[in-house]
Amino acid sequence: MEYQNNTYNIEEAELVEFVKTKAVREINIVQAPSKKYRIVTKLNWKDGAFLLVSYRKRVREWSTLDTLIRYLRETYKDISIPIRLTFVPLEEAEDSTGHEIHIVIDQSD
Repeated sequence: MEYQNNTYNIEEAELVEFVKTKAVREINIVQAPSKKYRIVTKLNWKDGAFLLVSYRKRVREWSTLDTLIRYLRETYKDISIPIRLTFVPLEEAEDSTGHEIHIVIDQSD
């Protein structure tokens, strides 16, 4: 997976501010080997990937996609950044590149 090298941590308060100032290029939802979901972002002004961590420096993880999407909608409000979803590869699959889906959160209610 492309996030193993050159990965940094980013706290929620920082990410909220970067989203507000449009400094986030994309948000990646990545399924970890534990089958839980993590947020990895890319910024416009710095190379590398940024893994969302809590105030106590623990990786933020969600058990289901619906709770993660609810978190994104409630925390980042008017989010209009490309979001990529990457599933962990199946154990019996021959290639280990994972499966990606591009999603869009519709904010119009």
